[in-house]
Amino acid sequence: MMAQSLIASRRHLVIVLLIITTITLLGMAQTESLGRMPADGSSHVIPYLVLIGLQLLWVRYIHIGMHAHGHSLAELTDGRWLSPRAAIVDVGYAALGFAVARSIAAFLEVAMGNYHANTAFLLPHGVVESLLWVLVSVTAGICEEIVYRGYLQRQLTALSGSVAVGIVLQAIAFGVSHGYQGIQPMAVAGAYGLVLGILARWRGNIRASALAHAATDIVGGLTRF
Repeated sequence: MMAQSLIASRRHLVIVLLIITTITLLGMAQTESLGRMPADGSSHVIPYLVLIGLQLLWVRYIHIGMHAHGHSLAELTDGRWLSPRAAIVDVGYAALGFAVARSIAAFLEVAMGNYHANTAFLLPHGVVESLLWVLVSVTAGICEEIVYRGYLQRQLTALSGSVAVGIVLQAIAFGVSHGYQGIQPMAVAGAYGLVLGILARWRGNIRASALAHAATDIVGGLTRF
């Protein structure tokens, strides 16, 4: 991905950052109440569908901003795979990113002591919810990579003039956006964002990072690990 110029206006970027900040503050304000919510009981189907819809709206807003600036989402995804070999290569890099991110997360979890992320209220129960969770995870993997590792990383890199700064800043934004989970999980999410940001930059698109992201969410939700 080229990083020399903005792919949307500064105003659009400010609005995106304000949205992220608002979501973060609301999530952090509700951390305790969310943590007390039961792990099972009521159906998760409607909340899952809402999450999918919100993720798609995120990408729609990113598309609007990029289109107005003469750019397209295809610049972030590098279009479709042109051959099975290209797909296999991205899957391989995704597996590497997944392994590295999980290893770093495991190290941080040990270093920060035992803690419980406030995510029990989100986890699936039963076959239907588990299948829907896979769809939620795939949607989040694609959409959040477009927002953070695609759009935000490129915008912040262009503004700062530094690839490293762009990667670090988007990782911080990704971490704090998970404030509803608690302080320690925010650090772990930031570490994930850093690994995925490096992977996206290395590959020149978000395909491998999106695969790694989706795999992480699927495994985490279905295995609780």
